[in-house]
Amino acid sequence: MNVSGNAVERFIKKTAGHSTYLSQGMIAVVPEFQGLGIAASLEVIALRLHPENLITSAYTWPGVTPRMANTLTTFGMDKTGTWTEEEPFGPGSESVVMARYAGLIGGVVSRLYANAERSRRISEARERLEDNIPKT
Repeated sequence: MNVSGNAVERFIKKTAGHSTYLSQGMIAVVPEFQGLGIAASLEVIALRLHPENLITSAYTWPGVTPRMANTLTTFGMDKTGTWTEEEPFGPGSESVVMARYAGLIGGVVSRLYANAERSRRISEARERLEDNIPKT
């Protein structure tokens, strides 16, 4: 989890009841399998591990993945900012515009499940994942 500010500021925010943020790595799906709900299935499984009132965020590259803006707003996330990353892939690489979206986990999960076909795929993916996770 991550909140802005130094360690003291984060502690004060957390003890004062301010929301913390859930952050996770990238979910990338190879092009020939995009649009099948794979990323959404993985996302909802990850999100359901956390409280519904926690804020989750997503970072996108609008110039590279223009469809993501519509997808994220459909899932109840609001655009909270844009900026330019200078040389994100090392010295000499091109600048990239980034966008940040945020929304409550509960709202995002409920919208992901709202589509019956997506809900079925999420359930199937969850079962497959649970069957392959070693029991300790």
